[in-house]
Amino acid sequence: VDCSPSRVASSQQVAAFNGVDARFLQSDLFSALEVDNRYDVIFFNPPYVPTQVGRDLQLTRRLQIDGDQMWDGGADGTDVLRRFLNESHAFLSDRGRVVFGVQNMFVPDDLVIAECGYTLRQRCKRRMVPATVYVLDPSPAAARAD
Repeated sequence: VDCSPSRVASSQQVAAFNGVDARFLQSDLFSALEVDNRYDVIFFNPPYVPTQVGRDLQLTRRLQIDGDQMWDGGADGTDVLRRFLNESHAFLSDRGRVVFGVQNMFVPDDLVIAECGYTLRQRCKRRMVPATVYVLDPSPAAARAD
């Protein structure tokens, strides 16, 4: 799923070109998914640029994208990420994990997984790459009622 119609269309084209049978949906996070669906891995590429920083950089125009939602992470860059982490519990299988990446120049490491009901399993950072990838497991206290 993606919030951007152009990204969904692009993903469909790439999958078809490569002969991959996949389904892509436009959705605001999980809103277009069926409530009973459970996934072993949920990967998220969140918008994490703080609103004012993105406006100052004119990101929507410079990136030639179809809306601020592609980069705008809210006041501190974590609004959408926190919403995703709160909503994702309901869509994880019993052995599920959440994987996402952010650039810590926009969102400091200590803000990324604070109070989200997940436990950090692994943090992946490579030299010369500005992004950090986080792998999270649900915390025992965040057990879901199915």
